[in-house]
Amino acid sequence: KRHPHHVAHGRHPMRGHLSAVRLGGPTFNADVTIHNTGTTAVDRWELSFHFPGDQAITQIWNATRTRDGRSVTVTHPTDYNTSIAPRSSVNFGFSGTSQTGTNGAPATFTLNGTACTSA
Repeated sequence: KRHPHHVAHGRHPMRGHLSAVRLGGPTFNADVTIHNTGTTAVDRWELSFHFPGDQAITQIWNATRTRDGRSVTVTHPTDYNTSIAPRSSVNFGFSGTSQTGTNGAPATFTLNGTACTSA
């Protein structure tokens, strides 16, 4: 089951996409893409969101998880993808666990401290 969620960033022209795929049982995979549709780079990106249920990240790739639980902050990897160039995107993914029926997409996102709105 896919749960796509699109976000648009208020300060930098951005859009994002998160989709979660149910693997069976209490596990899922999620794919997140952040698109910079503006004309300036977004340096040292940090994306924050809150899970609506009892989800938790168990593994992450192409990013670093700095906080876990219902409130999650994901930052750029140390050695690459630290900046989102104009008209470019970055992608990361994660595996997680959840209680049955609580695997919804986050309702809001924050990029570099600025709230994103659903698009």
